[in-house]
Amino acid sequence: MARRIVILGLLAAALVPLLPVLHPYWYEREPARRPEYGVNFSCRHAAWLGLDCRETYLAILDDLQVKHLRLSVYWSDVEPSPGRYDFEHLDWLLDEAAERDVQVLLTVGVKAQRYPEFYPPEWLVSAAEVPARFTFAEDAEVEARALALVRHTVEHYAHHPAVAAWQVENEPYLPNIGPEKGWSVGRDLVLREIQVVRETDPLGRPVVVNHASHHRFDPYWRDILATADVLAQNVYTRKPFPLSWLGGLYVSPYRLGPFTADLSRQARAADQAGKALWITELQAEPWERADVRLLRQEQIGSIDLRRLEENLRLAANSGATRVYLWGAEWWYYQLEAFGDDRWWQAAREIFAEEIDAATRLDTWPLPARPGPAGGVA
Repeated sequence: MARRIVILGLLAAALVPLLPVLHPYWYEREPARRPEYGVNFSCRHAAWLGLDCRETYLAILDDLQVKHLRLSVYWSDVEPSPGRYDFEHLDWLLDEAAERDVQVLLTVGVKAQRYPEFYPPEWLVSAAEVPARFTFAEDAEVEARALALVRHTVEHYAHHPAVAAWQVENEPYLPNIGPEKGWSVGRDLVLREIQVVRETDPLGRPVVVNHASHHRFDPYWRDILATADVLAQNVYTRKPFPLSWLGGLYVSPYRLGPFTADLSRQARAADQAGKALWITELQAEPWERADVRLLRQEQIGSIDLRRLEENLRLAANSGATRVYLWGAEWWYYQLEAFGDDRWWQAAREIFAEEIDAATRLDTWPLPARPGPAGGVA
């Protein structure tokens, strides 16, 4: 029996890369409805791409004219020394958003957008001797510092007109992928942070918690739905196969047939609870093993404009009421570094209010693009 189980396991693992070919998307059977679209933005990521943060940010606000934006509070930036908070940079981002009536989802806590995900200040890491495989909820001093950060942030922006909702942590139920592999937030800390936000915010704005469901049987979404006002998912539809020696192969988590995370089911459950499902990160930039700054479009197998269109259709059929696209900095990088405006023009189409929703979904006008990229499906 044990030998049969091992053989079946190996066969299943071998078939995973082929599932995108063998089985259609589950969401092709769901009715479409147009969500509100927004983008994520990180000055840290813009700088990594060699871009000017403020120039990139203003281009996104003024040229693309987005109306929904997701920003993160980076703990190492806003508390450079114990008990001394500096919100100057984040103030500028939020003030510019407020001038344009842009609604911001602000992520607070230990974990934020972009690599390496965890951003505790160096003074805290040194003082607490934070090791690998560390859960932040298990250390009383670290937890108290994290809760103080959340409280000070909410107090500082308690009446800011741009802040429309709070996101507590980023994928708090997944360990980080940075150099300190194994760091995790811990459910107890998440629950206490939610409590602090609700006690501190005089306007009672919605609390969002997100996750990245890897398969249909991932249980965390139910816990989030029970504790937050908005259940959110991060959706990446094509990424490198986990085994590095299988270079050039990709896995498509949303084409795994009966194993695919069922977003429409989550959306229905949220609706029945009087809540909502959002997608806080919808893949609209490459996910590659190589440095994406050095890759030409024909070397990228994880995303192209046609796949972007498919991802938008996924979002429209998921039941999510709001969707934040992941990759605005990269679109601008393509424009500035290579003079390639196809991604920027496609983004303009997405955010153009005058385009009919049905047209955007069914016959969305895509710019000219290269042929299909390599990889599986």
